[in-house]
Amino acid sequence: MADENEELLPVDFTPPPRVRSRLAGVIESARRRLLLTHSPLGRQMERFGAHLESSVFPAVLDEQPPDSELVLWVTDHGRTVLIEDVREEGSMGPFGRLADFLDSVGIRSLSLDSELESNQVCDVLKALWDVRHLLHEGRCGWWARRLGRRRMVDELTSAQGMHMACADVKLDTESGALTIRDSYCPLTFSRAVDVFKRRASRFRDHRAFFQAAPRLALVAALLALVPAGIVMLIGHNPALVMAVGLVMAVLVAAVTVVIFETIGAVEYDKEYQARQLLARHRELQSAHERIQADLGRARRVQQMLIPHQDWQPLPDAVRIAHAFVPEMAVGGDYYDVKRIGGDRLAVLFADVSGHGMASAFITGIIKTTFELADRSAMRPCDFLAELNGILDRITPTDSFAAIVVAVYDAPARRLTYTNAGHQPLPLLVRGDGGGVEPLEGAVGLVNGITPECVYEQCEVELAPGDRFVLCTDGIIESVNAAGELFGLQRLRALLEDSAGLPASELPAGILSAVAAHTGDTPQMDDQTVLVLEVLG
Repeated sequence: MADENEELLPVDFTPPPRVRSRLAGVIESARRRLLLTHSPLGRQMERFGAHLESSVFPAVLDEQPPDSELVLWVTDHGRTVLIEDVREEGSMGPFGRLADFLDSVGIRSLSLDSELESNQVCDVLKALWDVRHLLHEGRCGWWARRLGRRRMVDELTSAQGMHMACADVKLDTESGALTIRDSYCPLTFSRAVDVFKRRASRFRDHRAFFQAAPRLALVAALLALVPAGIVMLIGHNPALVMAVGLVMAVLVAAVTVVIFETIGAVEYDKEYQARQLLARHRELQSAHERIQADLGRARRVQQMLIPHQDWQPLPDAVRIAHAFVPEMAVGGDYYDVKRIGGDRLAVLFADVSGHGMASAFITGIIKTTFELADRSAMRPCDFLAELNGILDRITPTDSFAAIVVAVYDAPARRLTYTNAGHQPLPLLVRGDGGGVEPLEGAVGLVNGITPECVYEQCEVELAPGDRFVLCTDGIIESVNAAGELFGLQRLRALLEDSAGLPASELPAGILSAVAAHTGDTPQMDDQTVLVLEVLG
């Protein structure tokens, strides 16, 4: 039975169609060597490619800031170098001629795979030099058409781009963005080897070359004897000619055997490595499936820790609404609500450092402590002091939690709160149109840093329609493709504009606004919103 992982074994690769003939490519290459290679621009292209491969790309792959005179923005999880606005004075450092050239053909940014080699970058830049007049002036003479430059530009600026120098290259003429992505490029020799294996009569792997070596050596030896036979028929010293012919035939046969057995050995190594890779892939896939199953169970457990959407402990006095979107299967954000001492409501809102299982484990500790807290005499400052001691004692030194704890007294409409280093600050949205107020009081050190923490608490009077809003920093620190934060100002404006929106819809509305702002940019943190609205 076929296995889906068999695709890891060598497969047939159909090379992309040629944009222009081999002859045109040879002519252009000779022309570049004559006019460009030893010019100041050509030398800068070579130095630019070498600088990227030796200094910039290794730093990017190691997730270190590139030590370069270039202006660089590193994106896509450290695998892409983006050099923006090459027309900006000094942005290309010592490569001024290259910057001027790119400017002349309308290129404002370079997006380069950090796995590219220097010759790939140089070959693409030199190909752009070939078509510079077309890109700059749209001019294409008879000679340029014969060399296929028009078709080359059309492919280069098309939606799918062009394959050259073992890379996928695309030029967006509107934005001036040149993108070069590393791509697999099979050599003619590799394709010939694959064709030979497919046409082998018995074996279609490395054995085909070992099996064919003696027969092809014999054929090669006989062909090598043909010239000697012709010379012998003419009558020139038959004995000497035969001796020379036999020596040549033996040498040709030996070389043929060595070549085919060498190819067979290389193919055997490739096939063995492919089998090893397939076995490791299956092991990793199995481990991944187990991890995903464990994460799925952990996610379900964490979902059970937070209040249900329909949970309303004081339905006549307070409306509770919330939403939680973890960056991974489980997250480090946590919140809880419980009724204490009659008509009082305790609210806990936590943001644990980091993400994933370690942070989720700490949220379980916070949940347990919150559940076991004295309900009758729960004061936010005392609870945070107790929780701080627990976290400091049983969690690693690099783990901490920013926490807001509040107690709402429904008959008195009074909210008492304490903030252990949580940002953004809790926000109070006045229902009478009084705007959005950050609750700046009673801010202390985050939990879990040191056992010697004293917390204070503040009180604020609420009125019907007022909303107590808590958000984690994953909301305000969400960024779009341009690197722009969603920010506190947008959040406050959104809360003001949502005064008429039911509290039950507000968390989803905030998350929708954040998603619209970030677009396709990957989420880098958990996103959590909790809203407490005072009813009449």
